[in-house]
Amino acid sequence: MKSQPKQSSNAGGPIEIVKSMPLSALFKDNTQWLMHRILYYAQRQNFTLYTSTLPEAWRASIEGLNKSFEMYSQLHDDIPELDPDNDYSSDPVTDYGMSQARKHRDRGVSISMFIGLMKYYRKTYQDLLQEVASGGGFENNALYVDRFFDRIEIGFCSEWAAASEDQKLIELQSCNRVMTNEKNRYLTIFESMDTPAILISPDGTLVNINHRALALFASGGEAGAVYYNSEVLIPIKLDWLTPLIEKKRLITEDKVRVNLDTNEGLRDYTVHIQEMLDVSNKFSGTVITLHDITEILRVQEERAKLTNSLVKSNNELKRLITELNEKNAELDSFAHTISHDLKSPLQGISGYAELLQLSLPDDTPEDVKSYVSEIIHSAMNMGQLINHILEISYIDQAENPQHVVSLATVVEDILRTMRPKLEEGSVEIVLTEPLPSVSGDSFRIAQLIQNLLENSCKYVGEQRQPKIEIGVAEAPSGVRALYVKDNGEGIAPGFHDQIFSLFSRINTEPEGTGIGLTLVKKIARQHGGDVWVDSEGSGKGTVIWVALPFID
Repeated sequence: MKSQPKQSSNAGGPIEIVKSMPLSALFKDNTQWLMHRILYYAQRQNFTLYTSTLPEAWRASIEGLNKSFEMYSQLHDDIPELDPDNDYSSDPVTDYGMSQARKHRDRGVSISMFIGLMKYYRKTYQDLLQEVASGGGFENNALYVDRFFDRIEIGFCSEWAAASEDQKLIELQSCNRVMTNEKNRYLTIFESMDTPAILISPDGTLVNINHRALALFASGGEAGAVYYNSEVLIPIKLDWLTPLIEKKRLITEDKVRVNLDTNEGLRDYTVHIQEMLDVSNKFSGTVITLHDITEILRVQEERAKLTNSLVKSNNELKRLITELNEKNAELDSFAHTISHDLKSPLQGISGYAELLQLSLPDDTPEDVKSYVSEIIHSAMNMGQLINHILEISYIDQAENPQHVVSLATVVEDILRTMRPKLEEGSVEIVLTEPLPSVSGDSFRIAQLIQNLLENSCKYVGEQRQPKIEIGVAEAPSGVRALYVKDNGEGIAPGFHDQIFSLFSRINTEPEGTGIGLTLVKKIARQHGGDVWVDSEGSGKGTVIWVALPFID
């Protein structure tokens, strides 16, 4: 059968009708409309006093009818009239009616109640046809639907008439046991919930309260105490509840936050207040559930304190960094100024001393010649010191380009430059190969290695066979590092950190400025690494390790 649809509204609320041509498709596409329509009739005629409280049960009933109607429409293109010789035993629609009869009889529904409600299901489908009717055809469609519901009623009556009174009683008793078990199951779930739950009637009377809520607000009481002993008064502290419900009616939020005095002390809760979802209007009232947020609030408070403390520390750190940068800038400026101011007079002293040395007559006493030579030498040392101070300043300021630097090439170039000094001291160089590359500034890396080698040459001491070893290996600390090892004087453990300080010189015998290892430390840290020393002390030699960004 076909239909010509049009859009309309539903008595149960404004729901748009979906347009569709075949009747089975029309009913299926408008399941929502049909559900609201039958619910409207059931509420109006008080059938909901004996039916399910939830809308989904009504949707399921419409979907069941729609599936049965689809089978009906597949079997009958025309209106299938009824006659006394029809065999309904193989009719799927009649069979659907019989199955519904058994199901509803088990639930205690009488035949009159079922047929009465079924008349309104029939009217619901007729209403939808009326809504979409245009240009004729309504009568035929309506009669086609009537014969569908007639078959359901035939099946229902046949099943009901076939059952004896004893069978009906047994079925009803069995159904009562199932319903009791179902009730007990949900009651057990209600009592077992760790979330406190309270049921309140429309007039504010306590209907039920679960075991967790009793433990918080009552003086004693086991699980099910209120449900099974409604006439026994259990002292329950719920004076906070009525104002809370009133407050909820004035706001749009679905939850309210409160601080309550419980048997476990003051606790913070988020209270959810929900009107009962009951389309039958048999059960009205309010469901209250409490969610303990005390610990959450405590953690949030601690987190806020930590955040504030972190912000303060961060601000203080920024202040200190700014202050440090300002101090460094001042020091750099001071170093440049002092160096510039010292260099000019120093060059004058050095220049005049050299002129004086050249102009000394041959018969000048040796001690005078020695004094002049000492002046020239001291001026040279002072010049080196000034240059090193400026070098330290440049390291902090300069932008160092990053390249792939071959340590093997750098070491080879430095050894070639230092060859005269090494040969003069008969220093044996041992190179542990292969040496990897590093990522960094080639000039600074070369400067670092040269300072290490010069430092080892200086302090190798009066060895009969002085030796310096260069390589890359895993340090005792487990860090892979460049090392320069000598068999010289060694450094007492108490001075290991001191040797990297500016102007620090443990042994003043060899000439030097005390800045070389400070430069090494600055260059290493500038490349994201570090420097440290291993030495057991006097005569045990020294190993200086430098961690660098190696590239394999």
